[in-house]
Amino acid sequence: MRSTPEPQAATAAAAKGDAEGRAEVEALIRDLEGRAMAAHAEAQALNKAQRFEEAKAKYDEMRRLDAKALRLANSLGCPSCRSNQSGAAGGAAAAPAAAAPEYATLQRVTPWPGPDPAAVADAAFGAVLGAGVADAAATSVQWIYDLATLEQLLSNRRAREGPGAHLDFLDPPASPFLPGYEVGRSSPYGEGASATLRALAGSGGFDAAAYARVLLEAFGEGFDGYRNASITGFLRNYGRGAAPPATGAEDAQADCVTRLPPLVAAFAGHDNLMRMVAAATRTTQNTDDAEAWACAGAAVLEALVLGGATVAEAVERAAAELRAGSGRLPASPRLAAISGHLKQALDLRAAPPSGVIEQLGRNCHMPNAAVTPIHVALHAEWRLEQSGARTAPAADVAFAEAVRGALAGGGCCASRAGFAGACLGARLGPGAVPAAWRAKALCAGEVEGLFAQLRAARGGG
Repeated sequence: MRSTPEPQAATAAAAKGDAEGRAEVEALIRDLEGRAMAAHAEAQALNKAQRFEEAKAKYDEMRRLDAKALRLANSLGCPSCRSNQSGAAGGAAAAPAAAAPEYATLQRVTPWPGPDPAAVADAAFGAVLGAGVADAAATSVQWIYDLATLEQLLSNRRAREGPGAHLDFLDPPASPFLPGYEVGRSSPYGEGASATLRALAGSGGFDAAAYARVLLEAFGEGFDGYRNASITGFLRNYGRGAAPPATGAEDAQADCVTRLPPLVAAFAGHDNLMRMVAAATRTTQNTDDAEAWACAGAAVLEALVLGGATVAEAVERAAAELRAGSGRLPASPRLAAISGHLKQALDLRAAPPSGVIEQLGRNCHMPNAAVTPIHVALHAEWRLEQSGARTAPAADVAFAEAVRGALAGGGCCASRAGFAGACLGARLGPGAVPAAWRAKALCAGEVEGLFAQLRAARGGG
């Protein structure tokens, strides 16, 4: 593999003069970005072929290349001269005008809507808490694509702890990509959602510049965890001096859905919810695909937070809105296709998640990274309906069973569990999140405190 001595290259390029030196460093960054994207594509193909060790080696290569590109981008840094021109390679430049209000000024939250604001606030809390706790339950087995490995881990745990044990909060953790993550720590997806909640609670609304600073503080120098592709791309572009939305990476993976619970909690019922979702998404994922999927997921989750809808009804309403191309949604030819994917999840609601995940895919990419968690929530609701009022399990039991089904599917199970947990937390209420799980999830205390700030900013409720 080629070696790029990036510190020496940056120093030599800088010595040639500002413009010429910067151009050479940018060329080096683009080369590294292109090679990282190629390694990512190879890793995906190897995973699908069940060549898991080779896939992991390619993912490791991708991360090394990404890290080199990030160090070079930081050498260009100019925080005081932020530009709205994207520095990312490829299609990320197709961003909306940064002069739009959602990028230029603080967009404050509005009072909780509806005749029962407290119920809406409780559902919003259920979404945020359910997402955070379910994600943390999955971290220990995140990105294990070999189902035989998962089965062996489960068998070993049951041998130690008894037949009632499951994969949630597995101790010791077994994720091949998160070796430094302790039991109960949020996955990289959960860490991104927590940063989003921190930014919204701290600002009392959405402020793109403040959000970018919070992300830098969370994932920049000193961060000891795993940076997802969108965060790595964001940090590179921010290091180049870009401002939102040009900070966003050329990426449309699961992050665009896993960061939705705080955004929907902040803006459910707000006329500009979708504009806020689009702006927050493009801050880290500056692509039309990411924006479209984020808005689709937000439509489902908002219906649950506002109340009066089952999961099935929320999905049906969102699919209909996408088909109609509602004025609040981004103008995109992708919406009709996304509507079809939501309808597929609805049609499969009676099928166990294991088979649906096998059919649709278990990685971090769309459409499966949005459709499979929605299906998990749909199936959990379907099971409750089949049980009947007298024999239905308690809400916390139903929540735990659903999340365990998400984990058993393997692959990118934290993103799957997190968004399924958001949907079920909104539908069943925060009391459905098991108390024992809340005690194990390291994020729970912060989530509760930050949501209290957000709740107060929207008028208490």
